[in-house]
Amino acid sequence: MKFEKFITSKITSDSDLGLDFASFLLRYFKNLGYSDFSEDANIQSLIKRAETFRAWADIEDLAVSYERLHEQFSTH
Repeated sequence: MKFEKFITSKITSDSDLGLDFASFLLRYFKNLGYSDFSEDANIQSLIKRAETFRAWADIEDLAVSYERLHEQFSTH
């Protein structure tokens, strides 16, 4: 796969899109590894960092949703 061009793009939206797509593929296709996207350790590090950021963003969204749900149940 040729993701390096997108991930290292100076255009933030292209870079974000490349990182999002790489994270998505790694999450749902267990046979893929970081080396399938690039042999460059810096690129692999960017993908790992993006995965971590997205995972914590998902966790934070779940926590906020739980708090809202808890508040709704508490008022009834």
